[in-house]
Amino acid sequence: MGHDQIAPLSKASTVVVRPGVAQCDLEGEAVILHLETGQYHSLNDVGSTVWKRIQSPTAVSELLDALLAEYDVDAASCLSDLLSVLETMRTAELIEVRDGQAA
Repeated sequence: MGHDQIAPLSKASTVVVRPGVAQCDLEGEAVILHLETGQYHSLNDVGSTVWKRIQSPTAVSELLDALLAEYDVDAASCLSDLLSVLETMRTAELIEVRDGQAA
């Protein structure tokens, strides 16, 4: 088999922090270290909120609902921004994305 196709993120996707990623809080922001690559990333308040919620497998739709309840933002903008943040995390190999299709 060749390389797996990377499925696009959607509300039906499930995301979780990958093994080998360490995190600490620094003045209210999450600082994340990818232990294999040695790269670190910092997350703002919203990114930190997402990060805390994906320590165990979480559906993107659940993340969206939580952000809409916590922040004053419209659903379309929130979803767009959330998918963008998660895609950045996936590209940096900080999270795993699982297909959300029903079995």
